[in-house]
This record gives sequence, C-alpha cells and structure tokens, in this order.
Amino acid sequence: MPNILTDDELARATPPLKHTVIALNSAANKAVTLSDAIDEHRKIQTGPNTFTTTNPTFDPLINPVNEENTLQYYQNRRATWIANMQLYIRKTYPRATPTDDAIGEVPRWLDKAISCGYAVHDVNVQNALVGVVLAVRTAGFIGEDTTGTQMGNFQGKWRGGGF
Repeated sequence: MPNILTDDELARATPPLKHTVIALNSAANKAVTLSDAIDEHRKIQTGPNTFTTTNPTFDPLINPVNEENTLQYYQNRRATWIANMQLYIRKTYPRATPTDDAIGEVPRWLDKAISCGYAVHDVNVQNALVGVVLAVRTAGFIGEDTTGTQMGNFQGKWRGGGF
C-alpha cells in the first residue's frame, strides 16, 4: 500500500506527524479487507440441510469485489464517512482553530486515502486518518508555520501600544 504522504512530505514531516502516519498504516494493516468484510456477510450453515444465508445489509454494489466496484462503493459512501469523521473531530477534540481547519480538510485527505488504497471503510482507519489530518494542521512539516493566526503571532510593535 502506498503511503498517504509522498516521499518528500515524509522527509519533511515532524515527529508527531510521522507518528500519526505510522498509526494510520498500523490501523490499515489490521483492517479487514473489503472482500473479507463481504465474505463475513455470506454464511454457510451445514447440517441436515446445507443452505446459504446472507446478511440483509449485504451490498450488491460490490459483488464481485474488484477495483472498479470498490471505488464506486467508496464514492457512494464518501459523504457519510466525511460527516462521521467530522463529527468524530467535534466530539473528541476541543473547539479551536486547528480542529475547525481539520474539519475542512477531511474531504481532501479522505480522497487521498482512497486513492492510496487505504481501507477507509474501517472505522479505525477513519479515526487514524483524523489523527493525520490534525497532525498536519498542528505539527505539520519542518519549515512550515502551524502556530496560529497572524494576529496571535504578531511580533512587531503597533503605534499606540497594541490592543
């Protein structure tokens, strides 16, 4: 699986950002693949009469599981996942500029994760992706300022003494 950060971005990433990327990759490696998740919906019961039962939540959109159907499955659920990830940020982290910025960045990073082949259907992967988005906003890359607003970072002197 490709990394969500390019080689250049990974080289410039701060230690907290690298840590969250490692956590994302770990969650992605533990995630059940989409084809395995579908197979869990297909239960074969043996006994006097052998029959197959399927879970009513099985989605025929991804039958068979191939790259094209998987991308369609992800695109159909993208808006729901974005809303869930944004809600997770609002519930888990305090309301502040970095979280507000991260909420706005979720769609871009979800699309990037989908294009990289991450199992974004898994909630743990989605939550780890939120961690990456927040780390990009707060820790960022070496040489980039992520400390706040221009007003808050003002180092000069204003005529009249300031506020």
